[in-house]
Amino acid sequence: MFGIDVNTIIGLLPQDNNAAMFILLIMFGIKSLTMVFPLSWLFFASGILFSPGKAICVSLTGQLIALTIPYIFGRKCGSEGMERFRKKYPKLDRLMEYQDHNTIFLCFIMRIIALIPGDVLSLYFGTCKVPYHIYAPVSLAGCIPIAVCYTLLGDEVSNPKSTAFIGLIACRLILCVISIFISIYMEKKQKSENNN
Repeated sequence: MFGIDVNTIIGLLPQDNNAAMFILLIMFGIKSLTMVFPLSWLFFASGILFSPGKAICVSLTGQLIALTIPYIFGRKCGSEGMERFRKKYPKLDRLMEYQDHNTIFLCFIMRIIALIPGDVLSLYFGTCKVPYHIYAPVSLAGCIPIAVCYTLLGDEVSNPKSTAFIGLIACRLILCVISIFISIYMEKKQKSENNN
């Protein structure tokens, strides 16, 4: 996509570990405002560059940055921004109905099932003025499984036949299946509530 891949991202980073970490975190911020490359590539890069513990810390810090910047923009957009989002993403209407019941659950589960792009979700919750002290930790908790999985995959990418790599791929597939079932359940529940 636009000639950018994980190797390109790594090639842009300085040799110094601390400087590389700083630039990578800036890239997480840039990613939250653009569609130039997938967030997963930044997780991979983190896993390749740093030890597993440090890589996970960098990835989760970067994820929090990527959750925060669009949220702030959403808060600035107000109701006009919400109308634009609703026209572009009709699924947001269903989100608004769920949100009336349980904002915390919605912040968490929508990150796991990924029905709507993450940046759009962040804009949405910002526009709805969900308090940041609720939005940020709960959304980050929902992102942890995928962020950690992709980061650790980056650490193992040079050895795709390893048990760890195969296990992480299996975990990612399990997360996808769980996401599908949760999505189907929420859809059925919403239809049931609308029929009553």
